[in-house]
Amino acid sequence: MEPVITRAPVSYNRATWAAGLATLFANLPLLIYGLYVNIFLTTDLLTVILIVTIIGTLRNILQIFLRIPLGELSQIIGRKPLIVMGHFSYTLALFLMSIATDWKLVILSTAFIGIGMSLFWPSIFGYLGDVDIDRMGESQGRIFRQSDIGSILGAIFAFYLLDNLQFSLQELFGAIAIISFITGIVTVLLLPESLTKENRKSVDNVPKALLNSWSTMTKSLKEMSMTNQLWQVYFFHFILAFIEFTTSYYVPLIIISKGFTNADVSAIWLWSLILIFWIKPYLGRLTDRFEFVSAITVTLMITCVTVLGYVFINDFILLIGAYILVNSSILTSYIAANGETARRAPIEHRGVALGVFGVYVSLGRTTSTLVLGPIWEIFNLTTVFVFTSVLIFCLIFLLRRVINRNHNGSSLKKKLYLDFEKK
Repeated sequence: MEPVITRAPVSYNRATWAAGLATLFANLPLLIYGLYVNIFLTTDLLTVILIVTIIGTLRNILQIFLRIPLGELSQIIGRKPLIVMGHFSYTLALFLMSIATDWKLVILSTAFIGIGMSLFWPSIFGYLGDVDIDRMGESQGRIFRQSDIGSILGAIFAFYLLDNLQFSLQELFGAIAIISFITGIVTVLLLPESLTKENRKSVDNVPKALLNSWSTMTKSLKEMSMTNQLWQVYFFHFILAFIEFTTSYYVPLIIISKGFTNADVSAIWLWSLILIFWIKPYLGRLTDRFEFVSAITVTLMITCVTVLGYVFINDFILLIGAYILVNSSILTSYIAANGETARRAPIEHRGVALGVFGVYVSLGRTTSTLVLGPIWEIFNLTTVFVFTSVLIFCLIFLLRRVINRNHNGSSLKKKLYLDFEKK
């Protein structure tokens, strides 16, 4: 018997506005953590590269084991509870950073970041799929534009507190943690639930269902990867996650290595976000119109070239331009992959499909840290960026060859998803 599929019990505009606001609030602490955790470790705590690599790997390893069970949980109890819990996990992580005096508390903080990402992202994308699957590219563009406001506010706060008030990084983490706690309360009050009771997975025992989901994670990973050719989407996103983590994890360090200050890192990020803020919904609409494989190939190629450019750019204005190009390309790829996952997944398994999606994201980021950390240790940051660009280019070329051979024709011309029914 086919499942009953009903639209979310809330209007599209209200639901996407509320989801965008929740993402805005959650992105603010996540941005501050991402920009300054490595700088804090290497400058304030004098942590060796090996510990920095371990800490960077931890949040992604956690997500490998959490994304599928928590995606399953969102299908059982609804999206809102997990979105809220994810937000407060970020808040707790920032608070721990504010009291950290050595790398041990930073490890605990990183664990909460990993847990928060596992809670938040599969649920927010499932939320958008519940609201209107046919407009998911547009709705992602809308919420990413809202999330940019969170990043812009975070960058403004960071620049002002670091440059004008001369806050230390610890004091910055503490101030943002307070703001994050307040905005989390607002999310609780304003965010409506998107998943109707008819579309929830019915279980007799929730803890038992989660344990079963965790124990059968490998099976779920395999089955969802083979459903409606989702492996193509997942592997493209593995590549994207690898290169995206390089840009978020190592770019602040290479900027500092060029002689810029902590405040300059926020300023570069801020100006790039302001300049691309208004075009993001249009990037989302583009992914609704163009074939998935071609769109994500082009954007990943652009990202590869720009990542290589970070090695040679020493000008403040050009660094802003590089950030704009990378952020636009990565966002377009993310929107395309998220939307394609939701479209290809059967409605009753959308939460699990997005959880599996998150596993591939975490695998890509974990692989990035494990591969690039030793390269940084043995060589230098320049080698990290050159190696990343060359490796990703080769992986994209290889994947395109595999897809073209499997489908007897160019994926530039031929749509790869023709049947959305469960196989």
